[in-house]
Amino acid sequence: MNAIHLLEMSLSVAVIILVTIGIRLISRKLRVSKRAILLLWIVVAVRLMIPFSLSSPFGILPAFSQNKRDEKVEVDITNSFSKDEDRPYTISNPLPGTAKVDSVSSTESSVSNPTAKNASTFSLDGLLLAIYLSGLAGMVGFFIISYLRLARRIKCAERIEDHLYAADQIGTAFVFGFIRPRVYIPAALEEEFRGVVLKHEFAHISHGDQWYKALAYLLLAVHWFNPFVWLAYYLFN
Repeated sequence: MNAIHLLEMSLSVAVIILVTIGIRLISRKLRVSKRAILLLWIVVAVRLMIPFSLSSPFGILPAFSQNKRDEKVEVDITNSFSKDEDRPYTISNPLPGTAKVDSVSSTESSVSNPTAKNASTFSLDGLLLAIYLSGLAGMVGFFIISYLRLARRIKCAERIEDHLYAADQIGTAFVFGFIRPRVYIPAALEEEFRGVVLKHEFAHISHGDQWYKALAYLLLAVHWFNPFVWLAYYLFN
């Protein structure tokens, strides 16, 4: 799969994302459960993980998908000239100091130059691939740096009980970790709000939300160029 195919596939998910967002906006009126909304987001995620798109003559990037057909037409035109042996076209009066040139060869070179076209296509694919990999590397690097910075901030957190820690360097409660997730709360969190906050955070752990969020960010990193995926990631969180 080249960069162009990935772009087409990613943008084709926009319809599913928009439908999911629309249902999410009217979910209260339609009494749609949160579980049903989650299933719709899972459909979006599965579609983003499928590494191919359905072929269609009306693609999102028709100019690129037309290249192969254009090459075929050019080859057919060239062959039609080369097979016409009964009509020898030559330049009867060449300029002084030049030789006669077969017009068929001249026509062939002007009509089609597969080597130049392939070089141009490879050059475009290479440029798009370099841009895509740079963005992907930036997303992965951002995640790693953010994760390490947060781990450093909660390194000195005080253990209150199993899977519960309090830290002075944080301003909000959150779940940290995947295999053994822990809840971290601000040390200054008032006691009257602590019960509600802890119930909310431990519900995230029981539902495995840390894995869903990790998968969502991974898909965002792969499809970082798609604004609809950014919108879906924001609403999902």
